[in-house]
Amino acid sequence: MLRAAGLEPGLLHGDYLTAYSLAATGEVVTVRQPTAHPRPDLAMRPLEGDPIGVRLLLAARCEGELDRAYAELEAAYWDVAGQAPAYQEWLARAARSAADDDEPRPRGR
Repeated sequence: MLRAAGLEPGLLHGDYLTAYSLAATGEVVTVRQPTAHPRPDLAMRPLEGDPIGVRLLLAARCEGELDRAYAELEAAYWDVAGQAPAYQEWLARAARSAADDDEPRPRGR
């Protein structure tokens, strides 16, 4: 996404907790999930469009563990996501855009 915008980052870091800490000290600029809660030591701005998609995966020892935990974990995720102001703002922007384009709304609770 950064390179597509003509930016050549000197460092890419995959661990978002470390990236947030580095951003808070002024060492980097990083992408942030819209479900993340605000931090007083970080400023956040939405990117134009929807350039980033996040796919969450569950891992367990066996399929049975995943089957037993999935519904509860999904509900907990949507509860937390629903409390994130940036995610709520994104849902509102996406809903307005979808209404303008006559497309389906994004999923949200």
